[in-house]
Amino acid sequence: MLVADSSLLTPNGTFFAELIAFILMILILGKYAYPRIIKAATEREDKIEQGFALPPSPSSDSPACRRRSSRRSRKRAPSTGDHHPFARRSNCDAAE
Repeated sequence: MLVADSSLLTPNGTFFAELIAFILMILILGKYAYPRIIKAATEREDKIEQGFALPPSPSSDSPACRRRSSRRSRKRAPSTGDHHPFARRSNCDAAE
């Protein structure tokens, strides 16, 4: 004995209950969760971008530069100007 002939396209009580639950979930997540997630992702992105920014280099007359250049002059012969093309140069290097 067949009780009822149901099809996937025939809406029934389960469909409407699931639809209401889905809409409520979207509204609740949109109000509470998504703004926090977006804020955290934006803050993380900003921190990463700040990490890529170069720190300010010391001025050529700072004590750290003077110590660094005196150590270099003791370690090696005078430079011929052929530096590595990808080497980072600071203001200390430019002063030499």
